[in-house]
Amino acid sequence: MGNHPTLPGTVTECRIQAHRLLKAARDGDDSALHRLSALPTPPRWQLKHALAVVALEAGFPGWPALKAHLEGAGETPTVDTERFFEGRGSAYLNRWFRDLATAEESLRADGGWLFPYRHQFFICEAGFLDARGIPSDDPDWALIGHNWARPADAAAHARLTRRLAAAGLAAGG
Repeated sequence: MGNHPTLPGTVTECRIQAHRLLKAARDGDDSALHRLSALPTPPRWQLKHALAVVALEAGFPGWPALKAHLEGAGETPTVDTERFFEGRGSAYLNRWFRDLATAEESLRADGGWLFPYRHQFFICEAGFLDARGIPSDDPDWALIGHNWARPADAAAHARLTRRLAAAGLAAGG
């Protein structure tokens, strides 16, 4: 995901990542040991250390902050796609459509990322998202079919919604 941290979707996902990291470190995996080197070296690596690394890599100061963020999210926030265009000039050309069927046809033919906007739809390119701090290479985009208006996978859409909201696109935020 480039230089952008990836926000796990749930506390359970964080714990799974941490358990895998801890097991890999205990097995002597250099990559896992390097990731854990972000922390002071304890006498023995424990789950709490791996959870702290998962939180740091997601852009939080520690596990309690990430856990509170994920648990505090409760219901999935709402994303306001109008916020994509606030206060920024754009060097990107988006394709605009009056109806979803035509937008989806263009998405299938030419790719991109499809979003609703008021009573219209637009398709943007990867750079448009990346410039706003939203990793275009997040695997959840593929799971939703790059279609925010009619996502193919509800769980992936919920994870992306939390990430976009955290990036400043939450409705009312």
